[in-house]
Amino acid sequence: MVSKKSNILENKDIDILDSQNIYLKNKNYNADLVPKNKLEMWRNITLEDSCNVKGCIFGGNLKIISGSCVINKSVFVKEDVNILMDKPGVRNKINGNLQAERSINIESNLDPASAYLVVEGDIYANNIKIENVFIYGNIFGQSITLKNAIVLGSLYAEKKIYISSSIIGTFSTRDIEIGKLVTMILPSAVSENKIELTEDLRILFFNLMDQKLKKENKDIGFTIKLTEKDIVEYNIDNAINSIGSISPKYVIGLGARAINLLGQDELIKKNADILTEKYLQNHKLNRVEKEEINWERKMFDTIKKVSDLELTGDFSIYDIDSKNIPIDTDLLVVELNQKESRTQLDENNIEEYKESEEIIKSDPENRENTEE
Repeated sequence: MVSKKSNILENKDIDILDSQNIYLKNKNYNADLVPKNKLEMWRNITLEDSCNVKGCIFGGNLKIISGSCVINKSVFVKEDVNILMDKPGVRNKINGNLQAERSINIESNLDPASAYLVVEGDIYANNIKIENVFIYGNIFGQSITLKNAIVLGSLYAEKKIYISSSIIGTFSTRDIEIGKLVTMILPSAVSENKIELTEDLRILFFNLMDQKLKKENKDIGFTIKLTEKDIVEYNIDNAINSIGSISPKYVIGLGARAINLLGQDELIKKNADILTEKYLQNHKLNRVEKEEINWERKMFDTIKKVSDLELTGDFSIYDIDSKNIPIDTDLLVVELNQKESRTQLDENNIEEYKESEEIIKSDPENRENTEE
């Protein structure tokens, strides 16, 4: 029996089923849910329906049923996290990291924009199988299965990644299996073993030129489809990545080609800038939750229509050392949802463009001159 002197027992918002089980349903808890002794380190904690834990959670296992639940600090459990979202219209949220020593399982059979979990930090576990999640940070694990998810950071898996119907920043892994509707935000990703593109993989460029994007509900940006030619093999001996044992021998991304697209460097930089902005805004005091939710749901909606946002044209691989670089002025137009929002190379500068590697690399000063 748990001692009556325990602070946990004195809080009327918590139901103590027994010494190893805590249950909250439609209740708030205005403190950290942490153990007071070694025995309590292994407690099973269950949150059901609308709950709000004002502090962090430390225990043996964590289960969340339905929602909406808010945990205002990080979560650490000794074994497993299991989250089931079976009711529409819920947004569960963890304002910190989510870590389990064994596994994290998050499941839902609902549309991700209708029921999802937000994690404002990183996720850590050996085995991770999650869907209907919006992660502002990174995911670290041995094996990662991702579906109907947005990850603004990176996926790091020492064994394998299975991914479908998701938008991610990038990935680093030993093996990867890419399913349908997968999109990256950063320009490249790495794998130790060869990447097999059985399905389309795209890169998303945020529509930053449309200043009225939020008000007019425009598309979030445009995509470019990657092909087998965008996979490059590198002979790197003893390469070690940030989680240990992966030697990144294969790279997929835009680095293998000189895209016939003016301003690519600026677009890539701005993609990174907006990811940083979205991550940092969660730590501001004057946050506007409604704007955050609108953007999260807009990103989930983008998963389904990435092919509709695809920028058409011939984006072949070019030899930038060649004297005869194939340039088509019609393909130098980047259209971001509005006809007037475009960048076009002046036809009078075509010869200069062919001869100058600096312009091919989209030097900002030269690009401004061509736009005039």
